[in-house]
Amino acid sequence: WRHKRDHEGSGEQGDLSLERGFPRILLALLALLSVPCFAQESEPRDDPKPRGSNFAREYTFSNDEEPHAHHDLLSRVGPYFKAKVQGKTVCALLDSGATQTLLSDKAALQFGIPSEKPLGFMRTLNGIVPRSLSGPVRVEVPGQFSFESPVVLGPVPQLPCTKDEDLPLSLIIGMDVMKVMSVLIDRPGNRITFRPSGELLPTNRIARRIDWIDRYIQVQIEERGIPMVVDTGLAVPFLLPPTLFDQLSEGKETKGGISLSTAGGEITDMRSIPDLPFRIYLPEIGKYAEVSAEAVRAETDGDTRPALIGFSMFVYVEALFDAANDAIYLIRDRRPDD
Repeated sequence: WRHKRDHEGSGEQGDLSLERGFPRILLALLALLSVPCFAQESEPRDDPKPRGSNFAREYTFSNDEEPHAHHDLLSRVGPYFKAKVQGKTVCALLDSGATQTLLSDKAALQFGIPSEKPLGFMRTLNGIVPRSLSGPVRVEVPGQFSFESPVVLGPVPQLPCTKDEDLPLSLIIGMDVMKVMSVLIDRPGNRITFRPSGELLPTNRIARRIDWIDRYIQVQIEERGIPMVVDTGLAVPFLLPPTLFDQLSEGKETKGGISLSTAGGEITDMRSIPDLPFRIYLPEIGKYAEVSAEAVRAETDGDTRPALIGFSMFVYVEALFDAANDAIYLIRDRRPDD
C-alpha cells in the first residue's frame, strides 16, 4: 500500500493510462484460464509483523440469506470499497502489499481512537513515517465480516475513493486479514466478496491456480526468473527496483511524468517502460504465457525492495485470493469445448 497511483491521473486523463497494454494483458490472462496453471519455486523473503502488533483476532462473518453476498467496489483503479470503523463509514482498500491492517491517523483522531503504543517507523519510497498501535477498534465490512481488536495507526496515501464523493482513503485491509479469508475480486462485475478461507472456489466454473507463496508469484523477464510481490494496492502493472529497471530498459523506449502517492507524500516524474514483455511458465504443458505491461521505476531506496505486480493485472478477470492455501485462482465460465 506504500505505492499508490493518483486517481486523478488514471483512466482517460493524466500521464499514465492504465488502459495501455490491457488488451495484451487480457489475452494473456484468458490464455491462463484456458490451460493448466503453473507451479513456481518461490524465494520467500522475511517480512515480519510490526513489533508489538502480534495479537489474537476473531472474525465474525455475515450470515446473509445470500451465502456469497458481495460488496460493491468504488473505483476501477483499485479494490476500494466502503467499510465501517467504530460505526462510521470510511473508504477502505484491500492491499496484499501491506502486511498489517492500518487505520489512518487522521481518521483515528476524528473518531476519538487513541494511540496506546508506539511501533516505531515504517519506510516508504520517499521517507519514513511513524506508526502506533490503538486499543480495541471495531472494523466492519457490511454484509461480509467484522472484528474488534487493536489496529496499526499511521499515515495513508491521500487519495479519494471516488471522484464523485468526498470520502478519502482511511483504512488499509492487509495480509493479516487476507491470510484467514478467501477474497474474490470481480472487477468486471464491480464487486468484492470476503468469506472464510477455502470458500468461494466455484465448482461449476473454470478456476486456474497460480501459486502465491508468502505474497510472491514467479515471473520471467528476459530469461531471468523474478519473484514478485502481488500488491493489490498498486495501480500500475509493475513497480521495479531501479537497478533491475535500468537493466531491462536498455535499448527500449521509456517515458517520464508518472506520479505515485505514498504514505510519505507524492513521488513525481517517475519513468516507465510502456510495453515490457514478460513470461509465465506453464509446466504442465511445457509452454510460456506471453504478457506485456507497463513497468514503472521505483525511486530512492527501491533496490532494497522486491519487484511488485499490481492490481491492474487482474482487472479483466475474476481473481480469487486464498493466501491460507498459497493460491490465486483466475475464474471464468465454462465453455462447450471445456
